[in-house]
Amino acid sequence: MTRRRPARLPRPLASVVTWAAGLLRQRQVKEEQEALVESTLELAYDRLLLIQAILDSVDAAIVGYDQDGEVILENATAHALAARAGVQLAQPGQGGRAHFYYEDRVTPIPADQRVTVRAQRGEAVAPQTYWLGPAEDQVAVMTSARQMHRRDGARLGAVVVGWDVTDIVEAVRVRDEFLSTVSHELRTPLTSIIGYHELIADELDPDDRIAAMLEIAQRNAQVLLSRVCQLLQVSEVDAPSIRPRCVDVSSLLSAALVEHAARASEAGIELISKVASPVKAHVDPDAWAQVVDNVVSNALKYTPEGGRVEVVLEECGDAFTLCVADTGIGMSRAERDRAFERFYRSTAARDRAIQGLGVGLSITRQLIDAHGGDVSLSSTPDRGTVVTVRVPRQPAR
Repeated sequence: MTRRRPARLPRPLASVVTWAAGLLRQRQVKEEQEALVESTLELAYDRLLLIQAILDSVDAAIVGYDQDGEVILENATAHALAARAGVQLAQPGQGGRAHFYYEDRVTPIPADQRVTVRAQRGEAVAPQTYWLGPAEDQVAVMTSARQMHRRDGARLGAVVVGWDVTDIVEAVRVRDEFLSTVSHELRTPLTSIIGYHELIADELDPDDRIAAMLEIAQRNAQVLLSRVCQLLQVSEVDAPSIRPRCVDVSSLLSAALVEHAARASEAGIELISKVASPVKAHVDPDAWAQVVDNVVSNALKYTPEGGRVEVVLEECGDAFTLCVADTGIGMSRAERDRAFERFYRSTAARDRAIQGLGVGLSITRQLIDAHGGDVSLSSTPDRGTVVTVRVPRQPAR
């Protein structure tokens, strides 16, 4: 039996069928592309909702600007702070009744110096604390700005972040006021006690047993008065007041080391001094004496019996340096980072019941900063600590 060949479609009809099949395929591809686009858009929208939800849940104001300064994202906290400050996020530099103030809570911040405006200009802004809002309803906000860039380095925009730190700032203020008030209240009766001790001592025979006991009481009263004065000094918000004049800092250092030498001998510590002389500089003599006392007494306190403390004073061009090195208990890296904080005391100091308030280095830095100098510290656990003070010989102009 002979198999019959299928009939061929006429050429025009075949072309129509091929065209229709191609059209159908294009339609299918288009539908697939539209479905993919719709799925991508839905995913992008979901992610946008997720980002917005995250921003609104963060306890901080966040605003994002594109390269043209237009707002591309913001959260509810940012809107609330902007409303309190009397500005709009889209136009932070405009508005005649804006309430942006420096840390004194009174001096207005010029419009072109506000963090949001600087961020729109392309500036990166380190964290700074400002006050926002009218006088009767102000909040302290720590703000910063960071620029965003693409991989090729082109600027993409900026992000501004603000944290409400009102509670922290107020807590610090209350603490400082408390310290100042208590210190003032303690200093007055202590001064009276010390004065009357001196009067009583003048009336007693130096060989009298009571005179010896009175001397011990007076010495401890002086220590307590010194602690009170430290509290007063460390609670000061402004820079300490100094009165520089030309003095021989080497002579002042040598005189201060006489008293410390006696303490070192009692504690079984070798005190070595290498003092260049004369070293003339414009410093406040009382402040310099306090710096020496703080640094050297710290070295002696934290050095065990049999250790060594070395004090070196040198001229370095237009400055002079004081270096105090000890072979004491030393500090870890974390402790070094906090050594200049007010009231900070290391774990070893607390465990060994070493006396002190933890304010000596903080006061030292205040005094050295007021002279235009700097102080640094290096330390290794169980090997010792080195404190280096550098002060210009001429006052800063």
